[in-house]
Amino acid sequence: MSSVFDRLSEDKKRVLSELRAQIMQLDSEIIEQVRPHRIVYSKNFFMMDFAEITLKGNAIQVTPISREANKTETVLVNDPESIQRAIDVVRAALKRLTD
Repeated sequence: MSSVFDRLSEDKKRVLSELRAQIMQLDSEIIEQVRPHRIVYSKNFFMMDFAEITLKGNAIQVTPISREANKTETVLVNDPESIQRAIDVVRAALKRLTD
């Protein structure tokens, strides 16, 4: 299946690959759903979505999915250094989901 992520430069594809790998390491029950326009992360087969990756301009955008309106903090990932901030936000969203 083709997706918007296929158009990324090789540098951005490496950053995206590292980001995806780190998200999957957060919990053994994480499910990654690659869709044509985004990647969604869910906790187990109950499909409780907690984060998504989309593109915003030339940046990779990580958005936690929260049931609370004021708890959304989007992180733009442009380089390997910004991956850790995105992982922290995703980890917090996953924790809110499981608490």
